[in-house]
Amino acid sequence: MRYKRSHILQQSSLLGKYIIYDLSSPISATRFAYSFTTVIFI
Repeated sequence: MRYKRSHILQQSSLLGKYIIYDLSSPISATRFAYSFTTVIFI
């Protein structure tokens, strides 16, 4: 339960980082999102 909660927090912080990247550079943000989803599916 505790691990799951920390994992969700980790994901939301990653999402926040993605939003920041998206604002600064759309290309790198797309690349980051692609690698992130690849990690999820693998």
